[in-house]
Amino acid sequence: MKVSCGVVIINENGKFLICHPTGGGVWSLPKGIMDENETPEQAAKREVKEETGIDLSNAVLKDMGEHSFRPGKNIHLFMTKITGSSNLKLVCTSYFDNWEGISTPEVDNFKWVNWSELGQKLHAVQFQIITQYIFENSLNLAK
Repeated sequence: MKVSCGVVIINENGKFLICHPTGGGVWSLPKGIMDENETPEQAAKREVKEETGIDLSNAVLKDMGEHSFRPGKNIHLFMTKITGSSNLKLVCTSYFDNWEGISTPEVDNFKWVNWSELGQKLHAVQFQIITQYIFENSLNLAK
């Protein structure tokens, strides 16, 4: 089973970072397939760096767990808050060869969105996982 690892990144204004996969219709979290000999957290941090340029190597990530994503593929998500997002230069350094054989960035756009827009733009399974995690953790805090 392949595992895609990614991070829910929230800035100092409570907005979420989403990425637009080149050639895709639905926005996504920065994420990608875990390499052999990587932990899910290592893979998530590497993918964020490759797809956004954000270095989370020293960041503390909250583990949101591994979830069913697609047939033959699970997703393991983490969450973190960052500051100074207005000073970030978001850039994708990870490429693939498109259908014409041209080297193309995996991500072609980035956006900081509020909760409402996150629900409208983000891949439905990813949004459902985030919603469930926040709901479960708010119940645990209320106990």
